[in-house]
Amino acid sequence: GGGGGGHTQQSTIVQKCTTMQRIRAAFDLGSGGMKLVVARVTVEDGHVRINEVLLGEEHPVKLAVDLEASSTGELSEEIRALGLATLTGLVKKARDLGCLDDEPMPGIATAVYRKAANGPAYLEALQSTAGVRLAVVSQEEEARLGFQTAVAKVEAMDGRMPSTMVVWDSGGGSFQIVRDRTDTTSGGEKANTYLGNFAVAFATRVCVEDIQGRDFAGGASANPATLDHAEALIARLRAVLPKPLPVWAADTATVYAIGNTNSIFYLGRDVLKSTTYTAAMVKEALLKVVGQGDDTLGPAWCSLPRSDPPSLVVPKLCLLYTVMSELKIKEVQFVSAIGSCAGILRSSKYYV
Repeated sequence: GGGGGGHTQQSTIVQKCTTMQRIRAAFDLGSGGMKLVVARVTVEDGHVRINEVLLGEEHPVKLAVDLEASSTGELSEEIRALGLATLTGLVKKARDLGCLDDEPMPGIATAVYRKAANGPAYLEALQSTAGVRLAVVSQEEEARLGFQTAVAKVEAMDGRMPSTMVVWDSGGGSFQIVRDRTDTTSGGEKANTYLGNFAVAFATRVCVEDIQGRDFAGGASANPATLDHAEALIARLRAVLPKPLPVWAADTATVYAIGNTNSIFYLGRDVLKSTTYTAAMVKEALLKVVGQGDDTLGPAWCSLPRSDPPSLVVPKLCLLYTVMSELKIKEVQFVSAIGSCAGILRSSKYYV
């Protein structure tokens, strides 16, 4: 009760209480790497703004490649040990930057954890040893987080935010393409999604084992790959793309493609020296890399710290070209992002 005045005062106090500055961590355990972003965020009435990124790291842990090479459908002991050591090191960095015990340090686990027979048990081990709260997410949720990541990044570039965006996220074990409105955090029913349950690891195995007849499980490289090899791989990938193909992907002028330095999109940007490119340009990039060995492709395109091996170069560009050409994507714009960590930071539900 107490009349209007008191009520106004009270609601002001409540409103003040809902604005908080926090240091938050977000982990993205992908099929090709483990990623961490630690950021200073403002939480206001459920809306999260990323003010400052304190740390962003991605470490390759080739789980999907390991699983593709497995005869049992399980992740090997070696890769699991590497993953655990990597995650433990990242958690220490987050704590050193001020992430406290009073709020969970959440992380998502994606495709490879859904596919591997020992994925759930491995995740349990990671969670209890490293002290993070991990959830295996559906591919739909992975798509939503990728979309939110792109929105956060485009917002930060202070570009004019388009009312609708198409976002493409492609990793080691799967890819997602989403069209949605940018003014929603729900990834609502208006969102269109196109989900592929394979990506770079599958493309590399098909290239090495099926097309070249080399020993993928034994660690054989796809290089040198001839143009015939590349064209055969493109035909195989085209055949396994989920049908029906999304007609809406062709309707937009620009598709925002998120990823870090090991993504297929960064490789395209690197070879073409352009953050935006077309399918025809990716075909040109492919012509530049076929016929070369690891010794040439490594120094040229895999020289950054924590780079993927050169064996993935041709399969990555074949995958990029196949999806762009089949879906009639007019142009891709590379948006640098560390996994879907920004999307997780923006999603309050992971911090409850």
